[in-house]
Amino acid sequence: MSTNTKNAMKESLKKIIQKKPLNKITISDITSDCNISRMTFYYHFKDIYDLVEWCVLSDAKATSEGNIMCDTWEDELKTIFKIARLNKPFYMSLLRSMDRELVERYVFRYAVKVSTRIINENSKILVRRRHCRHNKSDAPLCKEDLNKTA
Repeated sequence: MSTNTKNAMKESLKKIIQKKPLNKITISDITSDCNISRMTFYYHFKDIYDLVEWCVLSDAKATSEGNIMCDTWEDELKTIFKIARLNKPFYMSLLRSMDRELVERYVFRYAVKVSTRIINENSKILVRRRHCRHNKSDAPLCKEDLNKTA
């Protein structure tokens, strides 16, 4: 039920922001459209901007849950642009309504999250390769290992 409620608020925001700028949207607008109480809104989010952030991050999370795992930040960025294109009316309205600092904050948070994930995944791969190389005689050798044997 909780996810359904949050998704209902997300869809409500996406609909309302096409008619009103973000700074004119009230919690009452969202709760009336969803037919929920203000307390329900505050149970999930501290304010409208918290809802906006959750909307953006949930779109991004839906990408990775859809098994779209990117190896590089460039691929991840392309994927984000595809998501934005699919939800173009929402994101264009959002960009027109938000100040630059807020957009930068969202982009920075997401960039850090993506970078950390890619670095962690690549580090795990490198550690496994190194471990296999030193524990198996038939493991492929790297250039440094080949130079030592020559």
